[in-house]
Amino acid sequence: MSRYNHFDTYEWIGLFWTADKELEFPGKLTYTPEDGLLLDFMCPIKQCGESPYLHAVLATGEVCTLLGSFSPERAGFHLGQFGIYKGSTRFHAVIFDVHISDTETFAGLSLDLTNFQEFCHPQGFKEWAEYSKDPLAVCSAGKLTITIENTARFSYLHNGVTNLFFSDNPEVIRKIEQGISTVMKEHEADVVMQRRDIGWEFRIEAAEQLTYSEANKNITLLEELVSLLIFSPARRIHATLLQQADTAAEKYKGSPLLTSLFDLSKFKVEVLKREISNFHQPITLTSVPNFSGILAKWLEQHADFQLFTSQLSNHFGRFHTHELKAALVLNLTQLEAIASDLGTSKESEKYDLPLRHYGHTGATKLLCSVMSATSESDIGKMLSALRGEVAHIGRPAKLLAKIGDKGFLKVVLCLRIVIATHIYTKLGIPAENIMKFQRRQFARLF
Repeated sequence: MSRYNHFDTYEWIGLFWTADKELEFPGKLTYTPEDGLLLDFMCPIKQCGESPYLHAVLATGEVCTLLGSFSPERAGFHLGQFGIYKGSTRFHAVIFDVHISDTETFAGLSLDLTNFQEFCHPQGFKEWAEYSKDPLAVCSAGKLTITIENTARFSYLHNGVTNLFFSDNPEVIRKIEQGISTVMKEHEADVVMQRRDIGWEFRIEAAEQLTYSEANKNITLLEELVSLLIFSPARRIHATLLQQADTAAEKYKGSPLLTSLFDLSKFKVEVLKREISNFHQPITLTSVPNFSGILAKWLEQHADFQLFTSQLSNHFGRFHTHELKAALVLNLTQLEAIASDLGTSKESEKYDLPLRHYGHTGATKLLCSVMSATSESDIGKMLSALRGEVAHIGRPAKLLAKIGDKGFLKVVLCLRIVIATHIYTKLGIPAENIMKFQRRQFARLF
């Protein structure tokens, strides 16, 4: 089965036809991370309705289904000896290896994300990682079961094991080969495999079939989780939709998926491709004792955090002034919700309490420094004043002018750290990991 990477570019020549088979035409399908799926086509001028999907056979011999509205009448046309429609149409997704309708349902999906491999294990040392046939993390909530599983490539290790090892001491190699050969002869009925590669993937299995739209929402759900845990945007790399297999030998058959990603640019792609280090990440798959519990709580509570996680997963390191102002208002709204969760309804405590409760390693100190507060008790009032200057048209921007653009950015980023700390705590991430996260983030702001 082919795997398609959402950060590569592709081009296919193919033959395409509408859902009702009334129209068949040649075309060129292209995919890029920035522009998504684009079909350049030409077809005869013919009365036909709008098609919710297209089927195709590509010059590579692959079949596929394009999901998205297709109406040649909306494209350009050429009139002459022969009249044709011609143009370009964008599609939401292409599903390979199947001809299906837009109402087709799936048993689940498998998924890899940017930086997810390093999040699971240091990739420079992945040959040391133990392969497990059992899930590394598993949780069930509602109709979904989400697991993190190993993937691997193996080859048969035949009786001859010569030339697999090297040492300057030939005697060492001879003893190793002799020992392996002896064991294999003692267990001739057993198949021994040699591991060529190892990887990690998310797998979602649904108790009730998922539509494509539902599957895509769950992909976004996991993108936001990984973005939150690595505190940087994450996006799908490989995705496969799962259907029940026709044979008893395997549970599922997979259909590779490519989707048009939203609002990506060359700069954003570069950010997504930046590699993290497992050794320096405060939160990783193996650094928390119960990742299954974190997954379960994420499934149960993610809607409570969506405003923040959506903002975080779409922040690529650059702020326009209007984006900073919007982020300030949203983050202060989040602080008010956190204060309520901590048990206070006092107006005077709506900002101060979350900052005191979660700003373990420098939030209040940083805000005092940036806003020139005489004491920590002034921070809440100054944040309220700052919000007023941003949210109310015509109000004099005295505090904004005082702290400047750099100071304003630090305030917004400081609030993000505190909000993330609250969410980590609610998900059950240990305090030790959270403190490491805060120290790492605040060190960049001071």
